[in-house]
Amino acid sequence: MGRRALIHGGLAVATSLTLAMSLGPLTAEVHAATASEVVIPAQTSLLPRTALFSAGPSGFLRYEPGRGHVWTTYTGEDTVVDASADEVWGMPEFGAGSDVVARYDDSARTVTLRDMGAGGAVTTLTLPEGHTYQGTLGRTVLTTAWTADRLTWHLLDLQDDGTVGDRAVSGVPADVSSVSTGDSPVADAHGTVVQYWTGSRTHSGWIDADKGTFVELPYNPTVTTTGRVVLTPTHLVAWDGVDTVSVYSRADLTTPVRTVPLENDNATHLLGMVGDQLLVSRYDSSLGAKDGSLPVWRVDALAPDGSTTRTVLARSESLALAVPTPDGGLLVPGGGADTADFGVNLVRAGTDGTPVAEKVASSVLNPVADPVPQLTLDNGRLTVTEQHRETGRTSMYSRTIGATGDTLTVGPRTSHGLVTASAPNLVGTGDGRTVVWNSYLSGDDRVPRVVQPTGTLPGTAIDPQHSYVRVWDVKGRHVAMATEYTESAGSQTRVVDLDTGSTVLTSAAGGKALWGTTLWVADGNDSAAPVDVRTGKRGDSVWFGRNCLLEDLQAVGRLLLWSCVGSGESQGVYDTVTRTKTTLTQGAWETAKLGDGFVVTSVGGELKVTDVRGATPVTHSVATLPGGQPWDVDPYTGLIAYVDAGANTHVVPSGVPVSALSQLDSAVAGSADVKSAAWKPRWWLSKQVASWTLTLKNKATGTTVRTLSGGTAPGALQTSWNGKDTAGRLVANGAYTWTLTAAPADGQGAALTRTGTLKVTGATPVRRDFATADGFGEVLTLNGSGALTYQYGTGTGTLTAKKTGAGWPTTAKFVPYGDLDGDRCNDVFVRYAGGALRAYRPACGTAVTPSTPYTSLGTSGWTQYDVLTSPGDVTGDGRADLIARQASTGDIYLYKATSAGKLSARTKIASKWTGYKKIVGAGDLDGDGHGDLLAQDKSNELWRYDGTATGRFKSRVKVFNDWGASYNVIVGVGDITGDGRADLVSRDTSGALYRNNGNGKGSFGGRTKLATGWQSYKGVF
Repeated sequence: MGRRALIHGGLAVATSLTLAMSLGPLTAEVHAATASEVVIPAQTSLLPRTALFSAGPSGFLRYEPGRGHVWTTYTGEDTVVDASADEVWGMPEFGAGSDVVARYDDSARTVTLRDMGAGGAVTTLTLPEGHTYQGTLGRTVLTTAWTADRLTWHLLDLQDDGTVGDRAVSGVPADVSSVSTGDSPVADAHGTVVQYWTGSRTHSGWIDADKGTFVELPYNPTVTTTGRVVLTPTHLVAWDGVDTVSVYSRADLTTPVRTVPLENDNATHLLGMVGDQLLVSRYDSSLGAKDGSLPVWRVDALAPDGSTTRTVLARSESLALAVPTPDGGLLVPGGGADTADFGVNLVRAGTDGTPVAEKVASSVLNPVADPVPQLTLDNGRLTVTEQHRETGRTSMYSRTIGATGDTLTVGPRTSHGLVTASAPNLVGTGDGRTVVWNSYLSGDDRVPRVVQPTGTLPGTAIDPQHSYVRVWDVKGRHVAMATEYTESAGSQTRVVDLDTGSTVLTSAAGGKALWGTTLWVADGNDSAAPVDVRTGKRGDSVWFGRNCLLEDLQAVGRLLLWSCVGSGESQGVYDTVTRTKTTLTQGAWETAKLGDGFVVTSVGGELKVTDVRGATPVTHSVATLPGGQPWDVDPYTGLIAYVDAGANTHVVPSGVPVSALSQLDSAVAGSADVKSAAWKPRWWLSKQVASWTLTLKNKATGTTVRTLSGGTAPGALQTSWNGKDTAGRLVANGAYTWTLTAAPADGQGAALTRTGTLKVTGATPVRRDFATADGFGEVLTLNGSGALTYQYGTGTGTLTAKKTGAGWPTTAKFVPYGDLDGDRCNDVFVRYAGGALRAYRPACGTAVTPSTPYTSLGTSGWTQYDVLTSPGDVTGDGRADLIARQASTGDIYLYKATSAGKLSARTKIASKWTGYKKIVGAGDLDGDGHGDLLAQDKSNELWRYDGTATGRFKSRVKVFNDWGASYNVIVGVGDITGDGRADLVSRDTSGALYRNNGNGKGSFGGRTKLATGWQSYKGVF
């Protein structure tokens, strides 16, 4: 049978089989086409190109690329029938259901019959005058002719004497007006299905070649456009393409012997029948999902009731051309999970009646490029969709594009999974993410999604609470989208923060373009205005010309690219810094994209770059672009990407140097509670950086506590700091400065520097900082009513706001302490008149009250000490310690803090300090990291005892002579001046309060009066 076989629509099987197997990540090496260009070769699908045509008793006819039409026996022997055939769609003539290969010569009107089962014996049959060749059934030639104004069918047989026997087919309707011709018959050596027309109606019929008779078939081919009809030696099987397969006996083709349910869900297709079981190909999403490289269809066998009995082939093709054999078998292309398994399989009924496959020939594998339908390039990240030819499925992939000097580099290919939208738009954010939205937004597609740098499709819905009809633009963390029109609100532009999912700006004006934190919105028909998405503040409008109907607006850096339609049709750029407009085209406009200082247009198959930085635009060509292929401009790096006719992706520089590195946006918190979360600053930059450093310094002392650094950062630079210094210890709470320095990857322009301040809380509490975690000390006061108050140090040398906890006995003594229990909050020791000592553990920032949780440090015996004070850490373990003087002896004892939140047993460290009237834990006075003591003797000389890491103190050093005779209280308050040095606060007998600034070397400056009236306080601690 051949290309004039009588078929119509779905009643015919596919012209030929093209099994497809993708190599998926099969990677041809990325190579440089020139010194300034890289080419990423197309991904390649391996297509097993065996096409089946007919099967006889001894073998079958197929097509193999490079070999042409080949006859293959069931024992695997090949004979080339026509080596000149070079198209898989080039259908040969053949004798359906036989070993005969037929060739019709239209000019000679002869049919050559080559019997491959008889050693290739050749005979020739000449068509009678007036006959039109339609095909060959076995050795019988089928023709049509007009006889007495009637269309008739004829069966021609070559007689032994060389003459041609002509049998007119009986029973043909008299009103047949025409017949169809096609490539794929439903036929064998004994008959064929034909299609014909009577008037405007289409019919199908059966020509019995043995009897020379015609029978009209009971189905209408016009409704079977997606169905399929197959023939076995005993049955005709017809799928209506909807939900039913009808099985007819060849003894009676007018009434089905049974029906089998087969839903047309585009995931199941009828192949044929073996024994009493149907064979179908079924879509199997679990197959291709593993590696994306092979067809995702399998071949299943169905019992007469439609239930699946077994999988016959692990992989095949959705519309595989399965060819019946004369003995009831079925030839099906396909195989297992590996490419090497693919070939032609002969499926026969096994001993239990279920179909069993045996490979009888291998397939030739042909590499074919996979198309690239979509492409976006942003900040050195190339994202594409690739259509795998073998499955018809599309996936999304990305690569990084870098530059080392004049050399472009291409990173590895990252898969982001299958694309579910029919025509997705890809928009890169510039920081590694991709926004995906469908041009034909409907239903669930009205919610654009974002895919993370290593995430997979479909991604995360950006704003599922609203329906959107388009995405205006995406830059960094912001995406501007147009909502669906409603009568109540109309259509709005909403800008959503991709990091938080929150809407940061809603505008009634149509959005046009984003750059950094600026959204350009339409202002009437011919103007646009900038709006800050963070504040909503609107800037001055830009006018683009009389009669302009603004069609498109793009923003990159200081430039706007405008395109107008209408009577003012034009295109040009506007410099927002110089406020000058340059018209590029007047009376027309081109498909154009804006880069950093240049515009790229696609004109007449060329990609042209126009440098618009100077007074006069300068244009040059960078590539030849096939029609319909995608291309894009990277607004950050100046690179251009396009796809050629062979699906290879090219990346070329524009030839226009890009601007210096700049900051487009930032999300840098001014404070961080490092106990609950790390500080995670983020900066969005105008182009890639080669390296960066972030230095953190204590604001008061200028000491560098941590330096963070990194390498290449495309688009966005993000880091994290947990509040620890270089040695891994938590820094002190308080103010810090940070400095970011980033070097541009392209070497163009200076490094970017940014600075700021950061308040750290939740780290190590500064000595005597109880309520504010600002790094400054506080004075505790107790009034006559039992109210214990924190008097806050301001960092400027004064005391300010207060926080009070009431209900304390006025006989209690209070010892400001450090963090005893390790909760990162300073504690307060309280000694009761009865001798009990408790460590109260207020939460950070809260007042201490009698109901505050506490740890008992002893229920009695603490009244033996007339001095209890904490100088800070004197044992080198990082925990504050307690110093006590025994009243009866003057001996000094150390109580070391333990990791369990208690105090260890006392250790005597000095004897007979009876000569001191005041002993004060002063903190680190000399900057060596250890707590120090101040002692005022009875002659009012002030001495300093420098702490060590051993739990003992060095020999005393005189600080002042004749100092502080009028003071009844001296408090080592810590730093309240903001210079990082420990200060003193003292109260005299008149109630005046003074401050002495520490100099960081163990001494103090002159006193400054802070307040009066402090005699009202019963205790100052």
